[in-house]
Amino acid sequence: MCPETQPVYLAISRPTQDGSYIQEYRSLVFRNLVNIEDKPLRISMQKLCNANKDAPIKFSVHSNMSGLEINSVKVSINDFVSGKLRHAAAS
Repeated sequence: MCPETQPVYLAISRPTQDGSYIQEYRSLVFRNLVNIEDKPLRISMQKLCNANKDAPIKFSVHSNMSGLEINSVKVSINDFVSGKLRHAAAS
């Protein structure tokens, strides 16, 4: 199946004390990756990172067919807001 047409979903996970991640959000399934549109999402910082703006949050894309993770990135709220994520992607 072509990657652009593979049904996928986005997951957002928070870190736990033992270093693993627990999923806090799962999007609806996207069937077309060319023009993705989704509704704005609101998650409290307390729930997402225990209000620690330096804690790494994991954003991952999963195959809806197998559930396997296709790709992921870990980024803190501070890095996301400061634009460090854009600079890392451009390098």
